[in-house]
Amino acid sequence: MQKRSRNNDSEKAMIVRKLIASTQLTHEEIAEEIGVSVRMIYHYLSGRSEPCMRVFLKLQGLAK
Repeated sequence: MQKRSRNNDSEKAMIVRKLIASTQLTHEEIAEEIGVSVRMIYHYLSGRSEPCMRVFLKLQGLAK
């Protein structure tokens, strides 16, 4: 069985980083707007966690 590594440069993490950067909001403001903790924002940015579809769609909405 192959172990999945946490890679900071994963494609999904890169997309999330671009979305967050495009909002021009603080991590605290983003977390409040999408209903997650600031810690989760950092997990998304690092690639440690991936946002669920609901959170991903909210991030996309903030980026527009």
